Amino acid sequence: MTGLMFVPEHRWNDVLRGGVPCDFDHLDPRPPLAEPRAYLHSFVQAYVARTIDDLVDAMRARETHDSAGMGRAFGYPECCVAEYRRAGEGAGARNEFNKRLLEEGLDQRMQPEMWATYHVPCSPDCAPSARLARSYLGSVRSCSRILYYRVIEGLSLSRLSYSTSERFLDLKEVPGEDLHGAAPGRRPVRKMKSFLRNPEEVLQAYTTRPLCYVDWEEPPYRVRMLPATEGLKWVAYRTGRGAVVIDALTDDVDIFVDVKALPNEQRPYAETAFHLFRCPRSPYHG
Repeated sequence: MTGLMFVPEHRWNDVLRGGVPCDFDHLDPRPPLAEPRAYLHSFVQAYVARTIDDLVDAMRARETHDSAGMGRAFGYPECCVAEYRRAGEGAGARNEFNKRLLEEGLDQRMQPEMWATYHVPCSPDCAPSARLARSYLGSVRSCSRILYYRVIEGLSLSRLSYSTSERFLDLKEVPGEDLHGAAPGRRPVRKMKSFLRNPEEVLQAYTTRPLCYVDWEEPPYRVRMLPATEGLKWVAYRTGRGAVVIDALTDDVDIFVDVKALPNEQRPYAETAFHLFRCPRSPYHG
């Protein structure tokens, strides 16, 4: 579902005050959300524009699947729009970008700004994308330093790709010296290996509140990202093959997806999926 709402710019603050916290220096770290359950093909997107013409142009491009028009409407760099279309859009474009990250070793030393843009950059060193990301963050900082730090902290989390395209699980990793029990016990290891053989890494982390809640299951696969499943987890993955997330307290499997679960048309783009991307910088750097 997509809803349209036009609000004159001079009234935007009124909308914010009526719908979300506006005293950014006193943000509740866990504000309540609506009923936390989403189903396949049920999602909502909100579009914000300065003029009605801009809003209509963006929606027309969206409904006609005009990716070039959408790129222009949202102000994405022309180089990125061209590469997005050349790479096949969607999962194809994300896979091409991820390949560059892995080839250059940037997947383990990503800067938070690389997550600050919604579009897929044409390359990790795309200067227009970097300027756009800085402008986004600059706008946040001009509003509130507290809010800015909160945003940077979120962008600095590790991200587990559990499928193709833009599907990530945000993780706050637990340092090795702070592991509960120092290492996974036999039961979690045995369970992880029953789902995913020869994982390249096993780690413990706290899952954070996702962008949207999802409850999907087609045995043996599942993606359960709900409030009750947030918390301490064991995470294992094998790039290009699969990922599993197990609750450290209950041993319940929250996420298990591998390449066989993907539709045939998505499998060619799975070579960089099921991978953990990290930002080494301090959340409050700069």
